[in-house]
Amino acid sequence: MTHLKASSKLRLVSGEESSGSQNLEFVTPKVQKVYETYHNVMKDKYGDDLTLHPLGDVGLWEQCAGGRKKGRVFGVGNSDPSFAVTGTPNCGMFSMDYARSQQEIRDLQTRLDESEARHQQELEQFRKEREESKARQETMEKRMEELLSKFMPNN
Repeated sequence: MTHLKASSKLRLVSGEESSGSQNLEFVTPKVQKVYETYHNVMKDKYGDDLTLHPLGDVGLWEQCAGGRKKGRVFGVGNSDPSFAVTGTPNCGMFSMDYARSQQEIRDLQTRLDESEARHQQELEQFRKEREESKARQETMEKRMEELLSKFMPNN
């Protein structure tokens, strides 16, 4: 995202473009070449289905970007390459906090999924009971009509 032109960022964020699209416009040709090389290497390593790719592969990025020069990686600068490529910090406490927060998110998602499943079961049970009640009511109304026709044949 950092090295895309504004119009490409907007298309990517809005969902008009995918991150593997050839229509992305980069700020420099070198950035585009590194991105395309990385994208192709990721496809070679992990397959064509982008949804099965990991969030990022720092080692591959460094390889495609030309390795480290004076402690820097092209496209990342002096930043933590792991964080720049994957969004995951690669340093002590931050890494632990990040891992803990990711686990908390997974736990909350599990609880939310379980709650949704219970809600769907309760809703289905309610619908079933409502249909049974409606059927009982119709049966009772039919019996009442039969009784009324026996005892009051003219009405």
